Amino acid sequence: MTITSVSMTLVVPMYNEERRVGDCALPLINFVENWSSDSRLIFVDDGSSDATVEKLNVIIDESGSKRVSVLRRPHEGKGSALRSGLLRADTELAGFCDLDLATPLGELQRLFATSYSHDALVIGSRSHADAQLLRRESKKRELAGRAFNRFVQMLLCPGIRDTQCGAKVAPSRIWHRILLDSQENGFAWDVEVIAAALWAGIRVLEMGVRWSHDERSKVNVSRDGVSMVLAVMKLKSRQLTRGRSRVVAAGP
Repeated sequence: MTITSVSMTLVVPMYNEERRVGDCALPLINFVENWSSDSRLIFVDDGSSDATVEKLNVIIDESGSKRVSVLRRPHEGKGSALRSGLLRADTELAGFCDLDLATPLGELQRLFATSYSHDALVIGSRSHADAQLLRRESKKRELAGRAFNRFVQMLLCPGIRDTQCGAKVAPSRIWHRILLDSQENGFAWDVEVIAAALWAGIRVLEMGVRWSHDERSKVNVSRDGVSMVLAVMKLKSRQLTRGRSRVVAAGP
């Protein structure tokens, strides 16, 4: 049996992507078309104000694929978009990737295969020893990323070297379990789901991937970095509260 005979759902979040959707949508559609017939691709539009959805619909129509859907939502953030898409998955596996394909589709297929064979949440990593950075970020972005990761490891995700790589896969039942209490709507959502998996005793595997930075990335180091740090602190507070609740519930 090959991994492509397994049913899967691939979720791709979008926000004002009219410049990139023409380059990336068709490869994503072709990728899912090569999987089992009940596999599907869900593009989740996070309230775009440009022609992203209109351009995407033309590409979908021209492809003739019946496995693709577009979920339109109000603008709430990447985390909210991903949660909405993943909770719709009723296939054996589900995962997500960024529209820019910074993590190539061949690498994403490796994540699906590893998740299936290990029954785990598998996350792509740019900091793993096996990672290959084909196009690096600026020094400023790399330094900020390392500092954020050290902060996250200290507070919520010990041993996880890269929470923010935009490629993660798990069995759909695991997604449904760890997203039950998900509240983070922004870029810190990745931290939340990994922390939730670790907290629940779910196996988390970090895999080195080939990765290329796209200069059109929507993440602003200064603005989004501050909001992500604050979000992580809030997540830690929630975790501590849940921990105290467990102790009280258990009794003396």
